[in-house]
Parts: sequence; structure tokens; C-alpha cells
Amino acid sequence: LQRSHGAYLLEQDEISQDNFIINIGALPPGKECHIHISYVSELDLVQNRNRIRFVIPTTIAPRYNPDKGGISSPAGTTSKYVQTAPYTIEFHCRVEKANVSRISSTSHPIQIGVCQENVYVVEFAQQNTHLDRDILVDIELVDNRSNTIVAVESGAVMASFIPTEEDCQRVMNNVAMTNEFIFVVDCSGSMADENKIGLAREAMLLFLKSLPVDCHFNIIRFGSNHEALFTEITAIYNEQNAQKAEQLTSQLRAD
Repeated sequence: LQRSHGAYLLEQDEISQDNFIINIGALPPGKECHIHISYVSELDLVQNRNRIRFVIPTTIAPRYNPDKGGISSPAGTTSKYVQTAPYTIEFHCRVEKANVSRISSTSHPIQIGVCQENVYVVEFAQQNTHLDRDILVDIELVDNRSNTIVAVESGAVMASFIPTEEDCQRVMNNVAMTNEFIFVVDCSGSMADENKIGLAREAMLLFLKSLPVDCHFNIIRFGSNHEALFTEITAIYNEQNAQKAEQLTSQLRAD
């Protein structure tokens, strides 16, 4: 700021993960500021896991109430519905063709084109679209998907597993099947705020005491580095291993 450079801060709301706050400082009068945001998010699987729903929230005032844990205006101004705003939104979405059978939207009229042989381009069919509701894009898949893995950056991935009804039924019918539990504990520096790491220790102790007999388990902590309780993927849950787990849990610190 002393050198007349701009200052910009982007924060993600802890309560509403799709709500971002951008603070812009030292913007000279009459100048424009272009903000580019890149993020990775897990998309919802709907309708028997054969459809992915991509949502871009555009309506802020009706969705977030400051009196109920939302975000209040720093200037203390009264929020208005966004359809009274004089600005509009342009929408361009690129979707890889692989395993996609159909793309539709229940929120806006869209048009779908092809910019490359393996990429769809989704745009609004109408011009001057106002920010009066969320943008919903449904991507129908050729085959059902139960797993999603997204590369966030080098050395990091985000993965999710959604068990199907058949998976649950198979486990219930197979009484001889061994249950496995892998606990992944966030020990990064942010866990030091509001005693989050202390609450994580309490929760872990509760989970450990609630594990069923003859199951297998492991604990993986991550922060500045990562560490697993057992070198194997999982180990048998017995008195000796339970004591090791409780000792590791009591030593969890935010780093």
C-alpha cells in the first residue's frame, strides 16, 4: 500500500463453503479491477448417481441471513435482492465429452457447442442474464459413478466414495466380512483456532472406544507432514493397538 500497489484478500466462509468474500484495497478512482477465482469443488451426484449437478450461486441476499450465521455487510448497509442490480452475468462452461450423454439446465436456457473434438461448451442462450437465481447445470453420465477423484494440485488429491445400496446389502449379508476404519485427522495450523484440535482429539477417543471387535483400523494425521499409526494399511483392533492409538491421539497437535 505504501508503494501505491493494490491490496486484495479472498476468504472462504467456513459456514457456507460456496460463499467467498473479496476485499479490495487501494483501488485508484476510475480504475477497473478484474478478479479471477480458481477453485476445486466436489460435485453432487443426483438421480441414482447417473447425473452430476454443477451449481454456481449467484443469489446472495435471499440465501444468507446475517442474523442466522451468515455474512453481514462491513459497512452496515441493508442487503437488497440482486435482481435490482444493474449488472448482468456471462456464463461459459467447458465440459469434457468423456462418459457424458446429455447436458441440461433447469435454471436457465442454455446452448451447447463444441470448441474441440472432446469438449462441450455451455453458454446462456439469452443475453443480459441477471443474477437473480443460482446457475444449475446437470451433466448426465453414460454409466453410473460411485467414485470421484479430482487433482487439486501437485501432490494433493480429493477423493470421495459413495456406497451404493448393493454395497450396503452385500456387507449386511456377509457376516464374515471384516470392517475397516481409516481415520484421517487434520492437524494443520488452522486447527489451532477455537480449540478445533482439542475437539478432534475428543472425537477420536470416542471413535476408538466405539470400534467393533475384530475390525481393522488405522489413523493418518496430516499437517506440515503426514504420519500413519501403522505401516500397514490397517491393523487388527485389539487392546495393544488401541493403546497405541489412544497415545497417538493424545499427542495430536496443530502444526
